[in-house]
Amino acid sequence: MSDEFAYTVEKVLAWDFGSAKTVSGRLTSKSADLRGTARAAATTFDGSLEYWRSDGGRDARESSNAHADAADRSATVIESLASKFDSLLASMEGEIANVRSKKAEALGSEFELAVAGDGEVYSTKSNLEWLKTWKLAYQVKIVQKESLESYLTKEIRGSLRRIEELDKVGSEGLRRMLEKLPDSVKAGAAGHHADPRLAEILREYQVDASTGGARLWPSGDLLDTIRKFDPTFKPTLMTPEEVTMLAEMGAVPVTGWRAVYDFFQIQSKADAVATARHPNAKGEKNSLADGHGDAFRHAYWNALMTERFGEEWTERFATAHEGLGGNPAHREAMDLFNNEVGRRVATEHEGATPDELAALVDQAVTEGRTLVLDKDGEIEWSDEIAKHGTGIAMKTDIPLQAPGR
Repeated sequence: MSDEFAYTVEKVLAWDFGSAKTVSGRLTSKSADLRGTARAAATTFDGSLEYWRSDGGRDARESSNAHADAADRSATVIESLASKFDSLLASMEGEIANVRSKKAEALGSEFELAVAGDGEVYSTKSNLEWLKTWKLAYQVKIVQKESLESYLTKEIRGSLRRIEELDKVGSEGLRRMLEKLPDSVKAGAAGHHADPRLAEILREYQVDASTGGARLWPSGDLLDTIRKFDPTFKPTLMTPEEVTMLAEMGAVPVTGWRAVYDFFQIQSKADAVATARHPNAKGEKNSLADGHGDAFRHAYWNALMTERFGEEWTERFATAHEGLGGNPAHREAMDLFNNEVGRRVATEHEGATPDELAALVDQAVTEGRTLVLDKDGEIEWSDEIAKHGTGIAMKTDIPLQAPGR
């Protein structure tokens, strides 16, 4: 689900996991097919020693065994994915069952309770109406009513929060497992760009996934402090490196929370300005997914952060931001490259206003100094593809290893 998705009681109770429950079995079956096919091919090549003794035969046998080993390791990753998927699905179903049970308890209560979308449980009758009904028993009954409201609200909201964590954090955990695929498999999936410069960018602008699992942040006291000023503020999925950098920022006495809030406001501003300058075509998502709007957003976000927090901090954070698992190789290269363009714009125009930075970033997009994805999901210069003619990469794909490995 996207960050904008609202995990409400109505929505989670409407989820149907019928199709999802078939995924694990299919993954396990395909992993067995992959392992068996690759091993059978290697065995066939091994048997060629009697009639193919040349260097070519030796190389073919070594290559087939290397491919079989890569396939075997890939099958192990797929099997692990299937097992993890089953576990997450079971946990999700358990939390949804709790929401359903507690909602039923609320609706069946003598206190005429209702359940709001965000999990709040409340009585449809006012305390004054209950006073007229309960009369002398009011003092005892009102305590019982409010205690039940509080308990059920806590239970339902707790499950909604855990459902969101399972969906976002759990999904990222599944994507991270793709990082365990052999490098040869990753390189084969990414392919090779025909343009030498773009091929170089595809290889060089990659980062390894974070060594730790992502989580929703901010949380605790810092989240409570921010929500005093912005009740609608929501935590986002972040890598441990991102969390560490922002937590250190937020730990500064008095002004720390404001710096963290400014960071999230910069993200929101970059999104809003990108949408205004490069809106999606009607019924499509291309521009703001992996097109010109996305290129603008990444570059502008980095330009604004550089102006507020400095180039070094911004580069570290923007790189850590790409550390989520299973990031498609072409998208990761595009994002990292466009981030760099934005930082360069800010450092070359120190003191520029946000509007001036937006104009400069837009100029970079127009002149083809940023990257977008073409219809095949491959990186291309932003002046080589017409607006709304770009493609969209899958949300998750086989990643490419970082350079130097």
